[in-house]
Amino acid sequence: SDVIAIREKAKKQSRIGAALEIAGQREALAWVEVDTTKMEGEFKRQPERSDLSAEINEQLIIELYSK
Repeated sequence: SDVIAIREKAKKQSRIGAALEIAGQREALAWVEVDTTKMEGEFKRQPERSDLSAEINEQLIIELYSK
């Protein structure tokens, strides 16, 4: 599993605090574990298609990067 953390210098930035506040209002993801106190997250597993929003159209992504 991979751990992603906010750099010490960036932890004091207001935009980071705002992003964490917004993230706290969202539904927790089954494939990511977030520790807002440490300002880090850990990917527990690769997300399945069913874990992602239905708004994603993979075919459009493939078409964009095939050009």
